[in-house]
Amino acid sequence: MYNNATANTRWIIIYFLAYCLFVIIGTLLDERILLITLSAAKYTIYALLFIAGIVLFRQTIVDSWELMKSHVFRNLLLLFGFYLVYVLLSGLIYALIGPHIGTSGLNDQKIYQVMTALPPYVTLPVLGVIGPIVEEFIFRHILINRLSKQFGTWLCVFISSLLFGLLHIHSLADLFNIVPYVITGLVLGTLYVKSKYNLLLPILFHVFTNLSGLIPMVMR
Repeated sequence: MYNNATANTRWIIIYFLAYCLFVIIGTLLDERILLITLSAAKYTIYALLFIAGIVLFRQTIVDSWELMKSHVFRNLLLLFGFYLVYVLLSGLIYALIGPHIGTSGLNDQKIYQVMTALPPYVTLPVLGVIGPIVEEFIFRHILINRLSKQFGTWLCVFISSLLFGLLHIHSLADLFNIVPYVITGLVLGTLYVKSKYNLLLPILFHVFTNLSGLIPMVMR
């Protein structure tokens, strides 16, 4: 029988596939189109995915907001605690494999190129806010919350973190740079699970870490 749950699942699958197609096409065209043209196209698609995600997952956002309001102090402690763990793990990872990573990966270099090519009022909202929210819809809500109904929760956390890492590398030569992103994915995924699937917490965490890295680029 066709019902609202079936329709919702179908739209979620379409949304996920649209995101995957966006990533694949962007990767294939990355070396063939001028950076500024490609970036403008990507930003437009990201904005559309953001709007579609807000509409599709509006009830999840409302539920997460209610969870946030009902346990404000606990949620703030979770955010602070997981951010502290993230900083410590990041420092440890860079101390162990820093020589293999170098000063920055290809993903960071491309972000810097875009930040210098386009105005901050375009790059900051998209890379600092819209991008992280779309990624949380995909990697936390869909790949952890939805898939955990068929697979184990922590298996889904690991898979989503691995895919999150793969999203941020651009070649086999950049492979070592997957490690920091996988660690970030594990921290975000664990925070999501421990917060009882409150999607706003990994969103706030992700937005803060992105903006804290992007704003210094703008200030140069």
